[in-house]
Amino acid sequence: MGSSPELRRLLQTALDGAPQINASTSTVHGCPALRACPGCRALVSHTQRGCPTVWCAQCPCSFCFRCLKVGYCGYGSPQCPIRERQRL
Repeated sequence: MGSSPELRRLLQTALDGAPQINASTSTVHGCPALRACPGCRALVSHTQRGCPTVWCAQCPCSFCFRCLKVGYCGYGSPQCPIRERQRL
């Protein structure tokens, strides 16, 4: 994705306004509903079912929706905390 100041502002507004996931049985419970891909900054959502790993539709990046680590993080370990809302 481009990195113009206007685009960054729009993406940040979307990230800031995303509600928190409140599905108590979801592996991403407590996360914001939107994350920015660490590879290209495209906005990504989670199905709220299954593993917290998501794949970006815009680039070949996969990452943990909880801790934002690229690739598989070993969900359930202490190294997989829920990261706060992202700042671009």
